[in-house]
Amino acid sequence: MKKADLLAEYIFNRRIHLEHEIQQLQENIRYRSISSVDCLELIIARERLSMFIEVTRDITELLKLKKGIPP
Repeated sequence: MKKADLLAEYIFNRRIHLEHEIQQLQENIRYRSISSVDCLELIIARERLSMFIEVTRDITELLKLKKGIPP
């Protein structure tokens, strides 16, 4: 397996994990009374995903690895 394939697999799996975390936090807010901590956790999770997407986009551009990596 090439290093580029490993990187693409890591990026894909990590993004799925971060998106799942956001979904779980949204469900927590939806089905119970909302606290400020719940809102803060959701904000942090969304920012973490946003930052991950931005950094991986930069990495793939620097390494010219557009093929096989989701946008």
